[in-house]
Amino acid sequence: MAILNWTGNPLVDTGLAVAVVRANRKSPEEMTVEDFKNVIGDGKWLTHANEHLNSYVCLFANGFLNRQVKPKDKPAQRIKYEKIIAALLEDFESSFSVNVDSTNCCECTGIFPSANKTLERLSEQFRKDGILKKGQRLDIGRNAFPLIGSITNDAGALPAASREPQLSAFALLCVQMASLAAIMLKGKIAFFQYTEPNLLVSHVKQIYDETTAKLDIIKKEGGAAIAAIGTGKGSQSTALMLLDEFYRLKDALKIEELPEYISLNLWLVINSGTSVDCDVIEIPNAALKFLWEAANNFSDEIKGLLRTEKHKSILDCIENKEEYEAFYPFPKSKPIPADLIFKAKKMLSSDNQFKAEIIDKAEHDEFESLIKSNIVTAEDKKKKKANEKQPQNYTKKERFKTMIELLNDEFKQNKKNEIKDIIDQINEATSKPASKPLFALYQTNILGRSEITLSVAEWIAYNLRERLKNDEKQLELLIQKLGDFKDANKCRTALRQIFSELAEEGILSYEQYAALFPITGDRPIRVDNFGWRFIWFYLNHEDLNSNPQKNMEGKDMMTNNRFRQTIKNFAKDVFDWYVEKNGEDKFKRKILDGFRNNKIRDFDLQNWFCDLAEISGKEGYTLDSWDELCRDENGNNNTYELRFQLRLELANLYRQHISR
Repeated sequence: MAILNWTGNPLVDTGLAVAVVRANRKSPEEMTVEDFKNVIGDGKWLTHANEHLNSYVCLFANGFLNRQVKPKDKPAQRIKYEKIIAALLEDFESSFSVNVDSTNCCECTGIFPSANKTLERLSEQFRKDGILKKGQRLDIGRNAFPLIGSITNDAGALPAASREPQLSAFALLCVQMASLAAIMLKGKIAFFQYTEPNLLVSHVKQIYDETTAKLDIIKKEGGAAIAAIGTGKGSQSTALMLLDEFYRLKDALKIEELPEYISLNLWLVINSGTSVDCDVIEIPNAALKFLWEAANNFSDEIKGLLRTEKHKSILDCIENKEEYEAFYPFPKSKPIPADLIFKAKKMLSSDNQFKAEIIDKAEHDEFESLIKSNIVTAEDKKKKKANEKQPQNYTKKERFKTMIELLNDEFKQNKKNEIKDIIDQINEATSKPASKPLFALYQTNILGRSEITLSVAEWIAYNLRERLKNDEKQLELLIQKLGDFKDANKCRTALRQIFSELAEEGILSYEQYAALFPITGDRPIRVDNFGWRFIWFYLNHEDLNSNPQKNMEGKDMMTNNRFRQTIKNFAKDVFDWYVEKNGEDKFKRKILDGFRNNKIRDFDLQNWFCDLAEISGKEGYTLDSWDELCRDENGNNNTYELRFQLRLELANLYRQHISR
C-alpha cells in the first residue's frame, strides 16, 4: 500500500504534485517518507519562493510567512517561517506512529493525525522567545489554510467556527507549496482537479518549472516579486496552457483519445484580506475532449484564434455552453497571415515599416507573455517611470495603429493598385471562418449539436451557392449579412422562399429543416435560430459537401417530436382532404402557389382546422390544439412559423404524390 496518495482536496493535491515534481517522481504512490522530507529540507527554498510569489499573498491572509512586515522585520519572519516548517515536518514524520481516530483525524485528508497540538506547543515557545506577542498563537485558520474557518475570524468575511479545524502537518505542508503551481484566472488563484489525479503532475510541472526558473533569476539578479501566470491576462493564458498541456499529454500517455471518465474542476480561490471567495467551474469530459483534439489536430489554428480573442474567451464560452464568436466569419476577427504581413511591409514607406515592426513585435510579445509569469523588479519600475517622462516619437494614436490602418494611410498618399489588393486580401483573410472540422468539434462536444444538424446546414449552403451562381449580388449579401443579427432579417425572407423551392424540388425535406431549426416552444410554435448562423458559416466556405444527409434518425430528432409530428399530421390531413375534394392541380394552384404569393393567412388555417374537425376519425383538431400551435400567451393568432413549416411539408407531399 502506498504511503502517500492523493487526498481529493484540490489545494493539498496541488502542493503534493509540486512535491512529486520536485522529487522527480511520477505520482505520490512512488514517493517515500524520505522523499517528502527531502523535498521540504530545511525549508529555506520554500521561504525564498513564498517571499517573492504574489500567489502566496492571494492564498494566505497574514500567513505563517507574513509578507506585510517592514523590511527590518523580514529576517525574523524568515526564521519564524522556517521553524514552523521544521516543526510541521517533524510532526509529519512522527505521525505514522500515531493512532488516528475521530478525536485527532485530519479533516482535510481523512488519513493523517492533526498537527494542532504541535502548533500549540510551538506557539508557546514563540511567545517565550518573543517571536509572538502575549496572547498571539499559531491558530489553524485562513492564515494556515485558505478559506478554512477559525474561532476568531479576523476578516469578518466568513462566519467564525465553533472550534478550530483539525488539520495534519501533511496537509499544511502541501498547501504551503501550492503557490508554486498557481495561475490567475478571473482575479483568483485557479486549482485544477482532474478525475484522474495523476494528470495533475504534468500540469503542475509546467508551471513549477517556469516559476522556479524565475525564482533563480531573482536569486541571482534580484527582484521584488513574481506575478502568477495569467495575471491581468484574462482566460487566454489558461486556455493556452491547457492546449500545451494536452499536446504533451498525448505523447506522454501514448493515447489518441482522452478517456471518457476524465473531467476537470477548476477551483477559483481568493483568500487575501477581506477578499474571501471560492468558485468552481466544471469542465466535463466532452469539453476536455474538444481541448484535447484542438491541441493535437488544430494547434496553430486555435492559437491563432486565441491571439485575436476580442469578446468572450473560449473558456468562458465552454463554461457557459455558448457560441464562440471567433469561429464565425466576422470582419477582422482573425490574425493576419504571416505571408500577407511580409507582403504588406514591403509596400510601406520606411517610416511606416518601422511602425509595422513595432506593432508586429508588440503583438508577438503580448501573445508570448500570456503563458508566462512576470518578474517585477525595482529596476523595471525605474525604467518605466523614466520612459514615461521621455518625449515619444509618435502620438498614442499612431503607435497603436493596425497594419490595415498603416496600409490605408499609405494608399491615401500613393494610389497604387497593389496596396489596394493587399488590403482586400488582408480583409478577406482576417474575416475567414474557422475550419469546418474545428467548428464541428466545438458544436458537437461543447454545445451538443448533432452531426445531422451540421450536415444539413452545409447541404443547404451548397445548394444556395449553386442556385445563386448567377446572382452574385444576392450571394454576397448572404455571405456578409446572414450571421449579423442586425442585418440578418434582410436575408431571411428571401431564404425562406428558396427553402420552399428546394422542398418542391425534393432537395430539402421537412425533417432536414426541423433538424436545423428545432422547435423550442409552443403558444405559438417557435424555433431556435442558430440554423441561420450555421448556414452563414458554411456559406463562407467554398469546399462544401454536395451529398445530402439521408439518415435523419438520431436523438436530436426526438427534440419536440410531438409538435413536429402534429405539424406533419396536419399537413398530411390537409393534403389528402384537399386533393380528394379539389384535385392535385388546384392544390398546386391554390395552396402551394398561394403560399408562394403570401395569400395563405390565419383565416385559411382556421378553415382547414374546422373542416378536418368535422371529418369522422380525424382527432386532435380541438380548440386546445389550435391554441397550442397558433396562439401566443395573449390569445392572439401567430402562425408565421407554423405556416412556413406546413408549406415545406405540403410541398414534399405534393412532390411525392405526382412522382408516383
